[in-house]
Amino acid sequence: MNLRYLHLWLLLFFWGVSEIKAQTQDSTAVNDCSLKLQEGETAYEDGSLSISINLLEECLKTDGFNEEEKQRALRLLTIIYLYKNQEEDANKYMQQLLKANPEYRLRPNDPNEFVQLYKEYKIRPYLIVGGGAGANLPMLSIGKLYSTDNPNSQAMVYNSLVGFQIAANVSRPLTNKVEVIFAPTFTVLRYRFEANYFEYASLTFEESQRRLDLPLLFKYNFRNKYNFSLTGIKPYVFVGGVANLILSSLGDAQRQDVVSEDQSRSVEGKAIEMTELRNKTTFSALAGVGAEYKIGLGHLYIEFRYQHAFMNMINEKNRFLLQSEIAKYGYIDNDYKMGSMSVYAGYNYPLYNPKKRKRKSKEMSEEIKIENN
Repeated sequence: MNLRYLHLWLLLFFWGVSEIKAQTQDSTAVNDCSLKLQEGETAYEDGSLSISINLLEECLKTDGFNEEEKQRALRLLTIIYLYKNQEEDANKYMQQLLKANPEYRLRPNDPNEFVQLYKEYKIRPYLIVGGGAGANLPMLSIGKLYSTDNPNSQAMVYNSLVGFQIAANVSRPLTNKVEVIFAPTFTVLRYRFEANYFEYASLTFEESQRRLDLPLLFKYNFRNKYNFSLTGIKPYVFVGGVANLILSSLGDAQRQDVVSEDQSRSVEGKAIEMTELRNKTTFSALAGVGAEYKIGLGHLYIEFRYQHAFMNMINEKNRFLLQSEIAKYGYIDNDYKMGSMSVYAGYNYPLYNPKKRKRKSKEMSEEIKIENN
């Protein structure tokens, strides 16, 4: 065998041996800490609190516990220091326990002192973040009619087309049941307009609006989300206001003219930029219902929303701006308000930073007067 290849094989062999040795040492350290946890629990039951503390703290420093063992160790250290009346250390380990498991559930065998200390901590997240996506149908409310023909005698029809939206959610829990939510949403709304003109032409016009919706909502949960013993579906309702910002609006028009009984002519062209004909900012009211289902720390949710528009979408000053398109297709915007109905699905994840509740200072109800005799 070539000497160079022999050296290479030897290097690979010794590297493999060292890796196996390192993994074995890591596994041994983990197994040692598992044994020390059991020994620490036994020492606690026997009343040897100092021995238990030494065993548990040693493995916490070396990060020798797995996640479940770490929580057992932190819980036991909290209990031990409460028994020793060392409040500062008990608080330190309780806070570490709640950081490791923010949704710790009290057990029937938790000592009363442990339960009382646990109740001194806020168990609500300071923020909930997430997102979702879904489909929508625009809800159009038609106002004043305009046309190159007589609008009052024309057959005009509006049809809602399926659009979509993608949302980010940021919410702040105010109580265990009430949240305030900011949910910026990219929305695409679509509809089709159909009408007959002068008894010989028919027009089909489809519009697609891209908007940024900025809802501010108040949400009420019917069940306490932060009672972590609760399982199953958790229903809620919400209501609020929305600022709707138009990003772009495109129209696609097609006119079909009847030339004779057996001949017709089609007039169509490229997409029409309609953004300047739309009010850039409108406002709506939003209400909805939904339900959450807990998965891990977060919640999978599905919800239904109804958005009621208050303002006309048409910029009246620019209604007749596109003269060439009006002449080509005969189409002029009618006044309309555009709300929507939508369905969402998504996931929200809570962010915790466990802290002790602030103790309210008691004020004296009566003033004590000292009189000199």
